[in-house]
Amino acid sequence: MREILRILVRSATLDGARVAKLLGDAPVVASEAAPFQSRRVISRKADAPLERQIADAIATALRADPGSVLAFSAGGRGIRRTQNFPA
Repeated sequence: MREILRILVRSATLDGARVAKLLGDAPVVASEAAPFQSRRVISRKADAPLERQIADAIATALRADPGSVLAFSAGGRGIRRTQNFPA
């Protein structure tokens, strides 16, 4: 019996054409997401933990505009650390 290996690569920022080429000209499927209505870029402060700053920024954004927030963090550990800071 021959098993088939299927690989799905997903990313919001990845160069799909480049990855497709690395995978032997694999097909690329793209989808457009609804744009965010506002963006907030917050500079990092050297004197506070990054996860504390992310948690504060999320809480501030949700107070200003209730709804959804898309925040980026480096990996699962950073996300869990951010979750540990109360809003």
